[in-house]
Amino acid sequence: MGNREFGLFINALRRQRTFFDEQGVLRQWTQTELARRANLSTRQVSKIEQGDVIDLRRLLDSLADAFQLNESEKAEFYTIAGFVYPNTQKPHTHNRAALELFLRQFPYPMTARSILGDYVAFNSYNQTLYGYTPEKLHHLNEGELGPNLLRVLFDPEFDYMTYIGGESKWRRDVRLSLQFFRARTFRYIATARYRQIIQAMKHFAAFDRLWDLSSNDPQIELSNPDGTPTRPFTSIHHPEFGLLEFMPLRVPPRHFGPLLELIVLVPIAVREENYQRLRASIQQNKLYFFDERPVE
Repeated sequence: MGNREFGLFINALRRQRTFFDEQGVLRQWTQTELARRANLSTRQVSKIEQGDVIDLRRLLDSLADAFQLNESEKAEFYTIAGFVYPNTQKPHTHNRAALELFLRQFPYPMTARSILGDYVAFNSYNQTLYGYTPEKLHHLNEGELGPNLLRVLFDPEFDYMTYIGGESKWRRDVRLSLQFFRARTFRYIATARYRQIIQAMKHFAAFDRLWDLSSNDPQIELSNPDGTPTRPFTSIHHPEFGLLEFMPLRVPPRHFGPLLELIVLVPIAVREENYQRLRASIQQNKLYFFDERPVE
């Protein structure tokens, strides 16, 4: 995100804040009020909102404190500005115990990944559902891009086309996935990791074509109560267990922070018998943790 876009973001964030003036009247934050709280001049705030400040880094702490952001919110705030928050380079680390507990306690496929689609962890139910053999897991960890959702969708080694139900369904699913990716990551386009992902994915010819097409698709309107986009259901064509259908649910960001997405696939009752067969094949719910690529 450039300075101009970040300035618009600060302007919008400021206008969301209110305060009571000396007469007890509830008012919207002005540039002067933000300047007072951030220990800056009104002229500095004006230049920030106009995108005229070149060295934003030295002002971010003051702005974050003025908006009273918590640690997770600060991490996202810095990322939007194109920087890494120094105290939270791996947002999931301090929540690993809670994440392990969550991934273990339900007999459903669960995946934890970063806002840019980098896999942090998933459980045995997800591993079995998508056919991650030891060889595929090894391949997933290889290469500069590493374990990333977009790579799984396009790399033929993971055979996602078979599991989604053939080429036409794969094409429809992938275009929708790219729309979701755009909707979730537009704030991070200035980060090094975002650029690295897109550059690496351009080695797949199908990605290049569908990425361009997804920019012209209608905007997604389906969302969770917290505003994050979701899909109505997911169908998986498993070679051994047949057709399985799920309702994808996202764990609200207040549990693990805004930079970690936890997706739970809840089986739909009509295909419950097939899922019970898959579930019975899993003797122990193991967890697979990956090294998250930091947003820089």
